[in-house]
Amino acid sequence: MSISKLRVAKAIYDFAVDGTATGDITLAQTESIPAGAIILRVTTNETDTIAGSTDIDLQVGSVKIAETINFTGDAGVISRTVVPVELATAGDIMIHNDGSAISDGAIEIFVEYAIA
Repeated sequence: MSISKLRVAKAIYDFAVDGTATGDITLAQTESIPAGAIILRVTTNETDTIAGSTDIDLQVGSVKIAETINFTGDAGVISRTVVPVELATAGDIMIHNDGSAISDGAIEIFVEYAIA
């Protein structure tokens, strides 16, 4: 039996770069996570206060991995709750904004995963 190593992919949402859109937001600074990866944990670091939207989902491709995150008052590093999921296809780390338009802020997103 082979033991899988824990891997981490990083993405950055930056209002100044990625803008204020609602819906799926493809990030300028992201990493792809391969098919077969099992998502285990998400950690975020709000490096500049998010303003505007309070209903943001984190996803890999079209697969939501952490839903309805309210970044209001979430300064610093926070471990987010995820339901472990195995990716059927590779995908980039993205955000999905269901709320009002984001008007400022930056978030580092770290996705921990293992290869099945």
